[in-house]
Amino acid sequence: MDWEALGAIGEIVGAIAVIATLIYLAFQIRQNTAALVSSSFEAGISQANDFRLKVADSEELSQIWFDGLSDPQSLSENQRKRFRILVAASLDVLSVSYLKRNLNLFSESSWKSAEATLIRIIVTPGGRWYFENFTDTITVEFQACIKEILDGHQD
Repeated sequence: MDWEALGAIGEIVGAIAVIATLIYLAFQIRQNTAALVSSSFEAGISQANDFRLKVADSEELSQIWFDGLSDPQSLSENQRKRFRILVAASLDVLSVSYLKRNLNLFSESSWKSAEATLIRIIVTPGGRWYFENFTDTITVEFQACIKEILDGHQD
């Protein structure tokens, strides 16, 4: 066997090795993406549950939350500030879910679940009040999402 034949065999073996490496990397990337999506979903659920449990654990916060959703003007000035913080916290969690969905780190069905929570909050008088007065804390993209929801739920 001459050097040219050995060189050709070496190139073929090298090409096969490159293809095998690319297939392996594609498999690893797919596994990593699935793990990232799963982790992202778990983090979103954990954040939402942390918020819910904090409100549920406090009779005072629960009262502010539900009264604020129904009629924020019925709250005292201090309660309205606390209600605003509660709404901001819940919208922050939902905004992250929306961003993750747009980055394909959150499945469409997972987003639909989060969106249902968003709808339950934002279409209330308190949710509308917050959105009309405090959009500076909400990203432009998420504002558009909320506006679309509100436009579809006109009184």
